[in-house]
Amino acid sequence: MEYAEGGDLDKKIKSQMLAGSFNEKRIISWFLELCEVIQYLHQNHILHRDLKPLNIFLTIDNHIKLGDFGFSKILISTNDFTTATVDTLIYMSPEVIKEEQYSYSCDIWS
Repeated sequence: MEYAEGGDLDKKIKSQMLAGSFNEKRIISWFLELCEVIQYLHQNHILHRDLKPLNIFLTIDNHIKLGDFGFSKILISTNDFTTATVDTLIYMSPEVIKEEQYSYSCDIWS
């Protein structure tokens, strides 16, 4: 396991709230890196299911590392669905809250 010297995104957001707003370029950079990570996971049939700032870590040079795969699930094909209700409530997709079948889109909602 790699160490994320920059801490998690949740702490970074909270500390930045005291100092002012984030630089827009930094936010875009993090967003693009996170999209690439999610795309990689989904291409490999991995559903994270618990994406939230506490599980997004930063390196010392402000690059994204995704962690906490405790709720992740491997889907056999891109047409597979799951129904387990796991996640942090405020980051849950509507399908998970309604206890309906869901797939990769739940990571995008998070």
